[in-house]
Amino acid sequence: MGGLAEATSPVDKALKFATETFRLADNQLVVKNSYTSTDTGISHVYLRQMVGGFEIDNADMNINIDQEGKVISYGSTFLAGDHEQILSLVGDRPLENQADAHHGPKTPKINSLAALNAVLTKVGLPDLGKTELKETHSKDENGQAVITYAKVPGSVDDHTTLSLSYLITGRGRVEPVWDVVLHTVDDWYNAHVSRASGEVVAMVSWKSHVSYNIYGIGNSNPLRGIRKMTANPADIKASPKGWHDNGVAPPFNDTMGNNVLAQEDQAGTFEWTNKKRPSAGKDMVFDFPIDFKKIPAKYTDASVVNLFYWSNLIHDLYYRFGFDEEAGNFQDNNFSKGGRSDDGVLAFAQSGKGMNDAWFVTPPDGSRPTMNIYNFNMTTPLRDASLDADIIIHEYTHGVSTRLTGGPANSNCLSTPEAAGLGEGWSDALALLLQLKSTDTRETNYGIGAYVSDRAEGLRKYVYSTSVEENPNQYNSLNGWTTPEVHITGEVWASILYEVIWNMVDTAGFEKNLGNATAEAGNILVIRYIINGMKLQPCNPTFLAARDAIIQAEGAITKGKYKCQLWKGFAKRGLGHRATNVLGVRFNSYTVPADC
Repeated sequence: MGGLAEATSPVDKALKFATETFRLADNQLVVKNSYTSTDTGISHVYLRQMVGGFEIDNADMNINIDQEGKVISYGSTFLAGDHEQILSLVGDRPLENQADAHHGPKTPKINSLAALNAVLTKVGLPDLGKTELKETHSKDENGQAVITYAKVPGSVDDHTTLSLSYLITGRGRVEPVWDVVLHTVDDWYNAHVSRASGEVVAMVSWKSHVSYNIYGIGNSNPLRGIRKMTANPADIKASPKGWHDNGVAPPFNDTMGNNVLAQEDQAGTFEWTNKKRPSAGKDMVFDFPIDFKKIPAKYTDASVVNLFYWSNLIHDLYYRFGFDEEAGNFQDNNFSKGGRSDDGVLAFAQSGKGMNDAWFVTPPDGSRPTMNIYNFNMTTPLRDASLDADIIIHEYTHGVSTRLTGGPANSNCLSTPEAAGLGEGWSDALALLLQLKSTDTRETNYGIGAYVSDRAEGLRKYVYSTSVEENPNQYNSLNGWTTPEVHITGEVWASILYEVIWNMVDTAGFEKNLGNATAEAGNILVIRYIINGMKLQPCNPTFLAARDAIIQAEGAITKGKYKCQLWKGFAKRGLGHRATNVLGVRFNSYTVPADC
């Protein structure tokens, strides 16, 4: 064991302990991770057993060493025995797949593409067929060969990896396998495929298991939608620890997490540090009853869970579209990805501060924003806006537009009356975009807040419609107001964007999976144009500047392919190529550029 006899560091002590306890040579194990806890001073060392120079992926050992250098506990799934004894456990397979005592596994019978196909089939994705993948070869930190494939169908990144390893099977044998890591839209898998048979012999999902009884996408009106259990909705790219873990404290089993801290505020105090929140228990099931014949205070837990769910869902969706850590998104822990942390959203349901309202306060990046959702008394009994997804999306989007316009350190770039009105319009338009259904057409009308108001047009003067008879809003509708009311201004802007939305959907189609942010579908592209337009536009933009930023975003993303669809949508409502604002008087233009 050479230098390990004089082991001094925690890692050396752990290696010495493992080799002596399990009669292993130094080259039969590898250090996967180690650190010392600042709370206890205990060092934690994590080892993996190897055979023939390759890891046995489920042969793991953790060793805990106190400040005096003593091993105080350990856990292990290691196989006992020397190299030859462990090789004798390798299961039956053709000679070409066996491990040589000195050189490890030889050429596998099942190649890497066949193994990848087996995993794709297992998770319900189409196989590769004739798809040609870009293949690169590298080595990991331990010198193990890794094959990486880009553009795997159904994956969400260019980092699908395969490597050779072994696995202890349930029969006490050691199986030569391909170790496959595949990241899909809604999960992240680590699978092991037999190199002899091509069978998927083991698969682990890295997604935590939690479920919520909520009104999901397309069900903004609870009286018309279906409430159902939704399991594991967190997007691991946007929320790498899930929705209930900030990577610092132990995971929460209530409505707290890295992105959102949700609670009721019936007293109207905005107190949140000592709140009793809905608990999912050890099984992590958030399922609480609702009785719409009763006042909202009788179903508070269900309300808070719905608010928590939607706030996290929007966080994850906007992350896919570019509202990430560097752009100033809302997270307590940014996981070293840039931006300022400690600013997860404080979300209050059933606020006792008033009635018929909701708002979102957005300080600069690094300071915690607040979303306050009220009850509405436009019906009997009261209706709870925390169950109306339109309102939650609308309010959360205020935070997005504020952080993106002028940069995350400046919260003053939507402060003029027209710019503030644009903020209201983006919030309505994106609420519409996130609620559209594949069965909708340009003849489909929508209202914002239809549930809480019990009106088809919701909380606005008109329904959102492509019919100028049902919604007559034009760019010059802003005239006649000394200081335009922000919601009226916003309604005009969202009415214009609704035309743009349908021009794009009619031309480029509709994508049901909103998490597929790279799809060239009309609804997805409009979200991308709007989000990137916010980043491009100046501080305190006008309608004209916001329009131009969206056109510029289209040029950057789709190189002018859909420019004319955008211009025609703007022009239909008077914000065409020659629209002007002269000393606060808006003049409509229904023209488009000559090349359209």
